[in-house]
Amino acid sequence: MIETVGIAVVVVLALIGGLHLLWAASPWPLATRERFALLIGGIPAVPKGFAAMSIGVGVALLAAAWLAGARAQVLPSPFAGWIVEVGAWAVAAILLGRGAWGFVESSFDLADHYAGYRRLDLRYYSPLCILLGGAVAVIAWPARVQALPGAPRRAAHGVRRLSSSDPEAECLQVVDALVTVLRAGSAVTPALIMALDG
Repeated sequence: MIETVGIAVVVVLALIGGLHLLWAASPWPLATRERFALLIGGIPAVPKGFAAMSIGVGVALLAAAWLAGARAQVLPSPFAGWIVEVGAWAVAAILLGRGAWGFVESSFDLADHYAGYRRLDLRYYSPLCILLGGAVAVIAWPARVQALPGAPRRAAHGVRRLSSSDPEAECLQVVDALVTVLRAGSAVTPALIMALDG
């Protein structure tokens, strides 16, 4: 199951990263840079240095995809397991933070963004960040991933590792981990409910 979540996260993060790389040169799928700036960035014009920023975000998202995939053991890693684990937790924290802040910022118009951007942020951008951040947190959870190839298998301190022959219990543990992540983000629940009702 973790492998499936890992593959899904890798694909989505890699596609979003590729899209950011494309945006360095093109406003696709929008017709003009001005419309792109309004709907994707919430600002009236594309800022100077945008291409470099977009490339930076694209590369960071591709690195995040690789870290999630390496932690879920669907991509190879030349690094020690703890480096991949810390990196995956950092990815989860950044995505969850972006999602939570997006809900707050767009709900209360803290940045004076274009209304079309705020609507997209509340309906798509922030929920996607929360979903991806939660999925990466589940992948990063120490008891969720078996030891890297060649390393001894051991569970995290105080956590019983499930065998692959116990899929029902494994599903319940994944749900428990997601609930923990959602409880941590409960401060954004009112904004999330408003966004879904809108």
